[in-house]
Amino acid sequence: LLVMTFTNAAAAEMRERIGDALEKRLEEEPGDRNLERQTSLIHHARITTIDSFCSQVLRENPVEAGLDPNFAVKEEYQIRAFREETAQAFVQKEIQQQDGDLAALLDLYPADRLARILVALIDDLPEILALPGGLAAPYEVSLGGEEAGKIEAEGALDALLESRDLAGPKSRAKLDALADQREAIHQWIAAGEYSKASAALKPVSATGKIKDLVKEAKEALARLETLSLDGAGAEQARHWENLLGRFRQALLDAAESREIYSFGYLSGRAVELLEKRPNVLFRYKSRFRYLMVDEFQDTNEEQKRLVYLLSGGSSRSLQGRNLFVVGDAKQSIYRFRGADVSVFRQVRDAIGETGGDNIVMDDNFRSAPEIIEACNTLFDDLLGTDSRSDVTAQPLH
Repeated sequence: LLVMTFTNAAAAEMRERIGDALEKRLEEEPGDRNLERQTSLIHHARITTIDSFCSQVLRENPVEAGLDPNFAVKEEYQIRAFREETAQAFVQKEIQQQDGDLAALLDLYPADRLARILVALIDDLPEILALPGGLAAPYEVSLGGEEAGKIEAEGALDALLESRDLAGPKSRAKLDALADQREAIHQWIAAGEYSKASAALKPVSATGKIKDLVKEAKEALARLETLSLDGAGAEQARHWENLLGRFRQALLDAAESREIYSFGYLSGRAVELLEKRPNVLFRYKSRFRYLMVDEFQDTNEEQKRLVYLLSGGSSRSLQGRNLFVVGDAKQSIYRFRGADVSVFRQVRDAIGETGGDNIVMDDNFRSAPEIIEACNTLFDDLLGTDSRSDVTAQPLH
């Protein structure tokens, strides 16, 4: 049995409680050899934090991990200073090398602010760089309809100009002026200069019998202008993705050369080791028959991959049926350290899909019925009751 929790204090308390429970049972059943054996082995039980377990995996497999087994985890203030120094040095080096990605982003952010953004994103880099299709994917999906949008806009403009005989005198004069610019408007649309095309149509008012046609043409051009923003967003996203990839590698290289190891860095290396070395994963997977993780609401995507690997051998989906997690989404308080409360819901749902049970502990032994009823009413309104949400109200009894 491998038991992992969030803090050293919680791990120590869990070990102590299990030891006390075993001793109590032994008093009730003196001479029970199994209880005697378990009581003597409690100090060797695998009850640890996720960070400590990852460190252990790396120390036990130094050659495969490519790390000195005597590595030391630095204090938080040392890690913070290292990250800031590395980000600033990285930005300065990219400036000196006249990198195109950085140059494009420097038009939007001063160098010092860019360095601060890089530092703020460090803990999320594995998830950001693993997004399906990359950072630009959402923008590129939208841009897939640009050609159809151009055809729609051209058609709307032609329909409007063909109906100018229906317009009043003032609108007719404006439409005649628009007709004189028709070829230029076509060129602007073809070149993606949608704001110029929209400006040419702006003097024409949506009034009278041509009201709907004017609205259709203006809306078609407005949609194209939105697409042009998506195009700029996609370009910026690609610059960010390229820059973040290089920054992450620079950070890893600097951490190894200066032996600046954080728990987050080490857990990432441990997961990478288990993913890339099936023989190492097999040893740990075979060692533990059952896997339990406490305070699961404070885990993240990387830690979920670790748990999935140890349970069923795949980091992408839960394939084992030996996993037990405990958590309360409403008590997730470590987002500032990279915790992602949505992971708790994902794993809870995955356990249910593989035949497991969702055991809800909803009995309250401390509060008067009136207080319980008031809290249930209040939190139903505050948190909602949709079971598909990451955090939802849970009625107490």
